[in-house]
Amino acid sequence: MDRLNVEFSREELWLLHDHVRHEMGPAEDHWRLPPVSKDLNDQVAFALAVEQDTAMLDLDEPCCLVIDYWIRRGMTNRFGVQLGESILTKVFKTRQSLAMGFKTSRDGDRAYFEALAAAGDDKPEESSGLGLI
Repeated sequence: MDRLNVEFSREELWLLHDHVRHEMGPAEDHWRLPPVSKDLNDQVAFALAVEQDTAMLDLDEPCCLVIDYWIRRGMTNRFGVQLGESILTKVFKTRQSLAMGFKTSRDGDRAYFEALAAAGDDKPEESSGLGLI
């Protein structure tokens, strides 16, 4: 599965930690894609343990969906600074890049037109509006 490294601030990581769980219990069996991830929970916890201003999380689509499930656009940190929208924007760009085959950890970074050509699009439009991370 493709994954992308995405940078988050320490405050964004704390907000993720407040919501991203590693398990749900018996209810987890009823979900097709449970909104939990031990992998993501570990990454957030380990990134916070390093005590740096920013950290990279290695996200795949299931991790992005967990974040999308729990984080709301208007969520704030303990000081009232809005962080939800910035987190979700990073997640949406990551999902878009993964879906389009851009910058995957598996095959290295690829230019926009190379990725479109690999996806089978012979004549990509230069002003497609796709924003890469």
